Amino acid sequence: MYPSPINIGHPVDAVRIVPLAETRTSSQQTATAPMTASPDPAVERIAELLTAVTESVQELEQRRQASLLELQQAAVELAIAAASHIVETAINAEFFPVDRLVQSAIERLGWVGPTVINLHPEDLRRFRSHTELQTDLTSVEWRSDSSLARGSCRAERPEGAGVLYDIDRQLADIRRLWLENLDDTQIERRLAPDDGQSLRRFPDRREALERA
Repeated sequence: MYPSPINIGHPVDAVRIVPLAETRTSSQQTATAPMTASPDPAVERIAELLTAVTESVQELEQRRQASLLELQQAAVELAIAAASHIVETAINAEFFPVDRLVQSAIERLGWVGPTVINLHPEDLRRFRSHTELQTDLTSVEWRSDSSLARGSCRAERPEGAGVLYDIDRQLADIRRLWLENLDDTQIERRLAPDDGQSLRRFPDRREALERA
């Protein structure tokens, strides 16, 4: 039994017979052709906003770190100023242990041999009138030196060895060490590896949104 004829309705100039396999291949290529999707403006806008927010947060964190460092430096300066005031008050009230200062200087040089001890005039007067240590220091020559600050001591040997205890210099050394420790702490914080808890920049998230 033959199929019914097809009524085209208008004259046909030429007819091309296409195999069924070629027709299927063309359909598959059309179905599998990649679709180029235009970027979604809303997604791009969200990514830009997230990036801007992240940069603002990071800027605030940098300012916080800078403010924290300034506060720590101010705390160091305040502590040194307080220590200097306490020492000065103790010296003026004659609570400062001048005898221990002299003993420490002599111990640094050694107890054997002649020694010259230089003290501020007020400290020397107080030392001579209030301490019994000088009775054991028969080989010590005492000298008054107004160039020394109160609470300071300089011990010297004839051969040139010497020890200087300067309260102002000691406080300056303490201040310097504390400030250096603050700088080292800042460097270690900057060099510390990311523990995964810090904020990540959102260009990565933008890529994720575009992939989605």
